[in-house]
Amino acid sequence: MSYKVVVSAQISRAIRRFGMPRQILLDLFWEIHEGIALKYDPATAVRAVDLRYSLYRIILSDDTGQDHLFVLLLDDSTSPDHLFINNIGYEIL
Repeated sequence: MSYKVVVSAQISRAIRRFGMPRQILLDLFWEIHEGIALKYDPATAVRAVDLRYSLYRIILSDDTGQDHLFVLLLDDSTSPDHLFINNIGYEIL
């Protein structure tokens, strides 16, 4: 099943505040809008404490070999064909 990923204005602002390199930002946008939609499987998703949500991890490497970790809190229970990003975290590994 292909999902539509919904990114609120609050999540968009959070992503901009991370201050990551441009290529990582572009790769993250692709992962959010295409990658998750193609790869997400609710049957194998890691559930959060609140079972309405699942955790989704994205790891991207920049041109220096530095890894960037993003952890998304996805709501997959509100709509059968939409994934809502409720929160996002960012860390350089």
